[in-house]
Amino acid sequence: KNEKERSILEKLFFGFIRVENEDWVIDYEAFEKFMSAGGIKLTFNYPPKDEEDFYIMRRGTLLLFLKIIEETTPPEDKFRRYVWDAVYFLQNRENAELIKYGKLEAFRYYWEILHLNVYYLYTLEKLLEAIQYAVKSQNSVMRNELFEIMDLEGNIEALKGDLDIKKDTVTLNKISEVIRNINKKDRTDLSAELNESFVYDRLEESNYENILKWAFLMFSLLSCRLRQLETSIIRGSSSRLYIKILLSPQMLNIDLASFGKGLINSVINTHLMESMLRWFDQDTRNWIFIEEDGILQYARLRPFEARPRDNRWPSIRNLLEDLDFLETSNKKIYLTRRGEDWLSKIEQT
Repeated sequence: KNEKERSILEKLFFGFIRVENEDWVIDYEAFEKFMSAGGIKLTFNYPPKDEEDFYIMRRGTLLLFLKIIEETTPPEDKFRRYVWDAVYFLQNRENAELIKYGKLEAFRYYWEILHLNVYYLYTLEKLLEAIQYAVKSQNSVMRNELFEIMDLEGNIEALKGDLDIKKDTVTLNKISEVIRNINKKDRTDLSAELNESFVYDRLEESNYENILKWAFLMFSLLSCRLRQLETSIIRGSSSRLYIKILLSPQMLNIDLASFGKGLINSVINTHLMESMLRWFDQDTRNWIFIEEDGILQYARLRPFEARPRDNRWPSIRNLLEDLDFLETSNKKIYLTRRGEDWLSKIEQT
């Protein structure tokens, strides 16, 4: 029974289906063709035009995950970071070796674009977490006092010192220019002195007194990557690419002190608005802090903890383990023989 269920599910999840009498049914002919000769459609329209495009994107994403596992054999406890770096930098986190995706490159590129959101939203949520602790440290605080408590000016000066910037006025664009000179390359990778993966780790470790420096660095790096991606793909992703709002050309040229103040106020306002909407719509109380007459007061029993907004890869891993494409041994993730066979058919055609 389990083998029969798995056989059906693998065909469904990998998109071996077709329309028959206005219903979707399993396409056994296409599956047999794939198993015998590796023939499988891996081209799609973006944005997707129909159901077939969605099925192909899902199929390609599952095969992409198998490819990443084959190339990196990630540790079980850090597999998500290995996947991130393989998608975003095209490299193995273990040794920085380049990964060549071949026919799966279009799917990798799609996920690179969406991964901008992961870094971006995590940075904003770490700022929210930091603001929370800054407010909590004072019990209550005037909103405009947060700039001093979070040491906005000190963070800017520390960043200027780290990057050897002599100008009094600094912008995100200026930081991006300096980063490119330090890295000696336009596109970041794991060998670059300053890259998104490195800054993510620093954000993870930061507190409310030093987080702004790392947030500025992350936004500068992301703005560079955003400019390098194909315009048509970005336009197609505009409804899901939240980063475009904050990192507009106008915002990139604002002096860092004004940008930092606007950023802190934006995070506070967004949290208060979202909490109010949830209260109206769902009768849930999610306030981390409340504001009255410009005074912020801590309002939680348990502190909010920022986490990356990325549940896709763990879900894909669980699915492929259930279908017997992956296995874990000695705390590392490997392809099973089944996974190797399926992936080899793609790479041989």
